[in-house]
Amino acid sequence: MKKLLLLIALFTTQFAFAIDNSLEKPSINSEFTQLDKIEAAASANNLDLETLTLSNPEILEGANLSSSSSVSAVRGGDLPLGVPAIVWGFCCCVFGLALVYFQTDNDKEQVKKAAIGCAISAVVGIGLSLISSATGNGYYYY
Repeated sequence: MKKLLLLIALFTTQFAFAIDNSLEKPSINSEFTQLDKIEAAASANNLDLETLTLSNPEILEGANLSSSSSVSAVRGGDLPLGVPAIVWGFCCCVFGLALVYFQTDNDKEQVKKAAIGCAISAVVGIGLSLISSATGNGYYYY
């Protein structure tokens, strides 16, 4: 069984390396040259993207730019394995809190969510312990 799994793993990695890269260097370089022109025009006139769009729309022609972005979407990628911070705090308590703290570079909002998850986990644990001891179904070691 181990040999079969090893063979499957080897074949899978061979096929993964054989996949053709769909991103070609010339198309990427052409995109960056267009962005360099836009950046040069904006910095020369000390303009932001919206003002540059109004004053010089031909320079932005063909560029797929968006002036709006979601900060939460960017920060969501910083979380370990993409798991929400409250889940890390609930499932891993202090370890999850520390993991979120170091992974997000002390993002106060995410650390707060992890701390709330840790507190909920503690309350649930204490509640289950009290219920278990009150019903007499607790674990006793003699």
